[in-house]
Amino acid sequence: MTLLFDVLSFAALVVAILSILLVLYVENERRPSIEFLEHHDEATAEDEKNGRMWYHVKVRNKKPKFSFLNRDAALSCVARVEFLDKSTLKPLPVGQIESKWSRRPEPRNYSDGKFDVGRVSACL
Repeated sequence: MTLLFDVLSFAALVVAILSILLVLYVENERRPSIEFLEHHDEATAEDEKNGRMWYHVKVRNKKPKFSFLNRDAALSCVARVEFLDKSTLKPLPVGQIESKWSRRPEPRNYSDGKFDVGRVSACL
């Protein structure tokens, strides 16, 4: 009888440890995992004429290893942007811009690809 009790106690201990490890694994897997994607921008004729350029940084939340798990949204992420001199690639003295993720698109009219000043106020 005591042998059966010892085996059941050991099995219960193993199941408890495995369940704790499973919870820790799932919670770790649900955390946001940011991935930067390669993207190449081409300046439009209007951008070159006005001496400006928009750069896109495509970022996505990696998919978890198991499809039944969902990742949490990366809501607290902050982007720090600095400006470089085009010829020397040294930082310009304008400082950094700190921004947060937004669902709003860049201030560009997508029908013709031109910069739309009216949409700048909607950007973060």
